[in-house]
Amino acid sequence: NHGAQGPLARDITYPSGAQAFDYNQDGLVDVIVGTRYRDLDIPGLFSGTLRLFKNVMKTKNHYLIVNVPFLLRGKTTMDALVIVATPNRKFYRRVGSVGESRTQSFVNQVHFGLGSNSKIRIVTIKLLDGTTVRKGPFSSNQMITIP
Repeated sequence: NHGAQGPLARDITYPSGAQAFDYNQDGLVDVIVGTRYRDLDIPGLFSGTLRLFKNVMKTKNHYLIVNVPFLLRGKTTMDALVIVATPNRKFYRRVGSVGESRTQSFVNQVHFGLGSNSKIRIVTIKLLDGTTVRKGPFSSNQMITIP
């Protein structure tokens, strides 16, 4: 069920937006799905819903959420590269929208699933212009804010 309502509810190709994020900061990635349609009976009226699908999976895996400011040293962090280095490996993510969605276009909370890695040596943020910020070490299973 894609959540569409109104005149296009039976259309399985109905456009909707989905955004994966950890809405309650429990380390599990949840999904919000937004649908919108134009009500042809009322000019200018758009209707639709947002539906939240909470992840209730039980896991022993570790995570880190990096809360990146919208501006860093006066420069946008949109599309910046965030690197989380653990003793065993590195994880890479980009700041921004993780999917086409009508819920938010610039997500500054970057979620890292770390598997069995419980320690973070360093978190690096590289802006598009080359500006780099490094912070660490950190423990897993928390949200950190950079700078």
